[in-house]
Amino acid sequence: MLLWLALAGSTALAGAPPQLVFPSSAELVRVIVSVTDPAGRPIRGLKSTDFTVTEDGKKRQVATAVACADFADEASPECSVDLVLLLDTSGSMRLILDNARDAAEQFIEQVPAAHARSIVAFDSRIRAMPIGDKTPAAVLDEALGKGAGGGTRLFDAIFLGLRRFSTDAARRPIMVAVTDGEDTSDKPMGGGRRGGRYGGLAALSSRRDDAPHRSLKDTARALQLAGVTFYGISFARRVGNGQATLQSMATATGGLIVDGEATDLKGQFNRIREDAATQYVLGFVPGASAVGKTHNLKVTVASAGSTVRHRLMYETRSRH
Repeated sequence: MLLWLALAGSTALAGAPPQLVFPSSAELVRVIVSVTDPAGRPIRGLKSTDFTVTEDGKKRQVATAVACADFADEASPECSVDLVLLLDTSGSMRLILDNARDAAEQFIEQVPAAHARSIVAFDSRIRAMPIGDKTPAAVLDEALGKGAGGGTRLFDAIFLGLRRFSTDAARRPIMVAVTDGEDTSDKPMGGGRRGGRYGGLAALSSRRDDAPHRSLKDTARALQLAGVTFYGISFARRVGNGQATLQSMATATGGLIVDGEATDLKGQFNRIREDAATQYVLGFVPGASAVGKTHNLKVTVASAGSTVRHRLMYETRSRH
């Protein structure tokens, strides 16, 4: 996600919540980063100098860094969230979703700094339901009341979910899927809106009914181009390649997969909430590149034993 900002000042992560500061007239690439210790707990209090970003193997200047944990009460624009919750309402998930309803409701209400929230329910059909002025409980009940179809159009649901995010490039788009991870559909979803925050996704978002079925590779790429962090509440232990499918998308985007079949389901939702609440938003100065070129990203921190998660690639949207 490219940021076009020109602000003055200095950036610091210690003490008072910092302001984003960009070199004058600079075009920065934004990367959302999660950092955890060996026990999986978020590491807080990192400074901009603790991060190293490489683009295609070349070290780049980290020009900005904001710790979203510093904005527990009032979010900065850079830490505000757009949330899309995907609910697998296929027959195999029906009883599971009934049991997960209360945990999902609590999660939606407690996601920090969420400005826009939508639910996408999917089985052989896909239904997008913005929460808006309704309560999360009402929209969840609506989603669960119309489910139990035969198929599982997971990838198509993800693409529709991408179109539910706002066009505000400063927000963090977060997608959480409650599913067994299988995509069993044999027909792609037609239509699609061009433009929006993911510009270069037009070719992937707009499809004819006779187009090839979407693949895991296409879906993971689309999530990365949109800067989405993908999380999964996984019920895939008993299903084919479901776990590997969810893990691939989480790894590509810097997300996390948690066990939906754990005894404490609210606790699993809370792991995702805490991870999102403690992310860092980095802006780095990219190298010269042609429009449409994809670049590999790697972020490391100077903290022994830490794990760093972030999207693995981005695409140049304008010449720099």
